[in-house]
Amino acid sequence: MPKKFETVFFWFDGAFTETVSSLVLKILRPDLSGAARVTLQEKIQFIQDDLSVGKLTSDEFCQKAVELCQVNLTVDHLESEIIHQANLNKPLHDIYTHVVSDNDTRVIVDLPETWFHSLIKRWQLENSFPANRLIFTTPFKLNRMLPDIAYSIPKAAGRNIDECILIDPRQMRAVALHKLGLVSTAFVYPRRLKIDLALQGIWKTDEDIYHPKAGARTNI
Repeated sequence: MPKKFETVFFWFDGAFTETVSSLVLKILRPDLSGAARVTLQEKIQFIQDDLSVGKLTSDEFCQKAVELCQVNLTVDHLESEIIHQANLNKPLHDIYTHVVSDNDTRVIVDLPETWFHSLIKRWQLENSFPANRLIFTTPFKLNRMLPDIAYSIPKAAGRNIDECILIDPRQMRAVALHKLGLVSTAFVYPRRLKIDLALQGIWKTDEDIYHPKAGARTNI
């Protein structure tokens, strides 16, 4: 299947590792469950969005997270724990490495640069993320992540919006970006992502799958 896009974007937070909001909740309030946990994570995600667009510094984010969770922990301790407990999603990284070999690929990093570099250093993956492949969201100085980011990241890559496809771990954001014209696919699990990429001519495989438009099994 011919390639349809010039540049492939991978969103970092929530794909290569757990979301910061999930990590914060696990670190600060492991006792919570059910509705209380979901509600608190939504509040943490809200301030994480402010962190991603540069409205909060990393220290300010950590301070607000501690206050939201109503625990006695220093900002430095929380920041250290976030870096220490963030584990690499190796299956996703393997897909990324495969895609990079044949495609113009960029990584959208919505974390503070110091956190990101600490993570890839701890994972010993600095070579996987060269500077020319990284797009940090904070320098854009966005008022809000959506819809602004849909137009900022293609421009940063020197592409038109219709030349790009994004792999996004947050399904609702992926849907919103898709509606804005930035073709996006939600990362749910590795096999599904491989199929999505194969249907776009990005992942090479001889496997046949059920193609929703063809209404039959199709070799991809």
